[in-house]
Amino acid sequence: MHGWRFCQDLTSTVRYLRPGELQLAECWDLNPWVVRAVHGDGAGFDTTLNTTLRIAVRDVLRAASFSGTEPLPMQRLADSLWPAGFGEAWRFVQGPENHDVVLRDPDASKRRERRIPTLADPLNPRSWFARSRSRVAMGLTLTSPGIPMMFMGQEFLEDKQWSDDLGSRPELRLFWPQA
Repeated sequence: MHGWRFCQDLTSTVRYLRPGELQLAECWDLNPWVVRAVHGDGAGFDTTLNTTLRIAVRDVLRAASFSGTEPLPMQRLADSLWPAGFGEAWRFVQGPENHDVVLRDPDASKRRERRIPTLADPLNPRSWFARSRSRVAMGLTLTSPGIPMMFMGQEFLEDKQWSDDLGSRPELRLFWPQA
C-alpha cells in the first residue's frame, strides 16, 4: 500500500512540475490501474510496458523457425494486441525487444533472450528467412495498437546481444553490412 501511495505522490509531483512529460511505468506487471488517474485511485502513470505482445511475437517466430506440423500460435498473438482493461491505445507501449531482455550480461549464468533475427533463424541469423521474419516482427511493432518501441539496432535487424560496455565488448557493435 505504501508503494502505491509513493507512486501516486511521485506521478502527481512530476505532473505538477513537468506537465508535458510522458510518465512510463516500465517495470510493472501489466495492470490498467497503473495508468489511471490518481484521483481515480490509479497510480497516475501515462503509459506502461505491455510484454504480452513481445512474448507472443517471439513465440510465433520461434515456432516458425523450426519445421513441423504444429500450427503457429496466431490466436495468442491476436489476443495480445490490445491488453484487457485499457481504454486507449496510447496507454501501453509494445515492442519485441528491450534492454532488459537482450542484454549480454557479464554473468553467464543469467540467460537473456535472443535478438529477433537469431530467434527467427538460430542457425543463420543473417539469412533471408531471419531477415524476413524480423521485418514481420518490426511490422507488427509499428502497426499494432499502442506506442511502438524499437530497441537499438532492431531497425537494422541486429542479431547480436546488446551491451552498454562496447569498449570491452567490440564484437557486439552493430553489423552495418546487413543494414
